[in-house]
Amino acid sequence: MANNTVRVGVSLVLMIALLAFFLWNVDFDRVMAGLQQANLWLVALAALLALISYWARVIRWMLILRPVAKVRHSSAVLATAVGYAAITLLPARMGDILRPVILAKRDRFPISAGLASILTERVFDLWTVVLFFIVFLIWPPLMIDLDADAEANLHLLRITGYAVAA
Repeated sequence: MANNTVRVGVSLVLMIALLAFFLWNVDFDRVMAGLQQANLWLVALAALLALISYWARVIRWMLILRPVAKVRHSSAVLATAVGYAAITLLPARMGDILRPVILAKRDRFPISAGLASILTERVFDLWTVVLFFIVFLIWPPLMIDLDADAEANLHLLRITGYAVAA
């Protein structure tokens, strides 16, 4: 119990210190002016879509881990939230390493399986980007007012894309 209290206390002190550090030079008048000009419905929609995206990633991660371990939804949400926060704060996407470590410790399964699941996620992400690129090559959007150099570059991109796709 005392160990948990110390851990929560240290976390709160660290949170306050980091919040003060990041907000030290923020001009709140400019922030408020920007927020007053923003369409709050679009901001709320963007926040909702971001939350849905995070939740979908949690579900995807749980499905990837299903053959290895039974992962609790709450553990996966916590590990994902901490991991994405760490990606923002730490260099070299260290949150991607932190995420499976936290989940493996909480739900007691091999860390190597968690790390392999992150690699699997990255492969899915890569193929999704490749799929979008191929769709762009097959059905490019209408691009008007391109100069000759831009047209030549776009043509080269298409040829290169077809070669890579093949």
